[in-house]
Amino acid sequence: RDLHSFPTRRSSDLTRQFTIAAADNHQVREIPQVAAAFALELPRAELRVVSADYLAATDGLAKGEIDAAFVPADMVLPGHHGTVVFEERAALVVRRDHPKVRGKLTPKLFGELPHIDVEVALGRKGVGHQQAARHWRNSGLERHVRFTVPYFTTAALIAARTDCIAGLPSRVAETLVATLPIKIVPTTFPLPTMRISLV
Repeated sequence: RDLHSFPTRRSSDLTRQFTIAAADNHQVREIPQVAAAFALELPRAELRVVSADYLAATDGLAKGEIDAAFVPADMVLPGHHGTVVFEERAALVVRRDHPKVRGKLTPKLFGELPHIDVEVALGRKGVGHQQAARHWRNSGLERHVRFTVPYFTTAALIAARTDCIAGLPSRVAETLVATLPIKIVPTTFPLPTMRISLV
C-alpha cells in the first residue's frame, strides 16, 4: 500500500533528526515516498537514511539510534513493534537483448543461466536470502551463482551487461526496468514472496 496512507503526526516545530534503515531496494522505491511525506509533515526535522549494513552492525533500533527500518516481517524481534506494509514478490531480470531468454523462463533455462546473488547485510545470507533459497530448493530449482554483490541495483546493472540473471524484489525491478536495458522475465514456475514490515 502507499506509504502516504500511514497516519503521521503533523508538527511544524519538531526539529529532531529521524533515522530510518533500508536496503537499497527500499531506498530506490520506498524512501522517496517516505521523504515526500516527511517533507510535508515535518518541514523542520531531518531525515537520515542508513543502510541495511548499518542496521545489522549496530543495535540501533534497541538503543534508539535508528527510529525505524524496513525489514522482512520474519525479522521483527521481540520488543520491537512492526507493521506489515506490503508483500513483496520476486522478479527475475535479464538484459533486454538476452540471446537465450525470449519467452517464459523454464526451470531448465533457470538452471542453465549464470546467476547474480545478492547478500544485503554484512556480506552474509540474511533472512530474505534464506527464504528465497528455500523456495528455489523446494521448487526443485538450482542456481549457478557467478557473481555475488551487496546491492540489488548492482545486480541489475551487471545483468544489463552480461548474460546473467538476477533475482530482485519486484517493486525495485519495475523501477529499474524503466531506466536500465533490462527486462522482467515471466516464468513457468512460481516465484518467492515475502512480507515486508516497517519496524
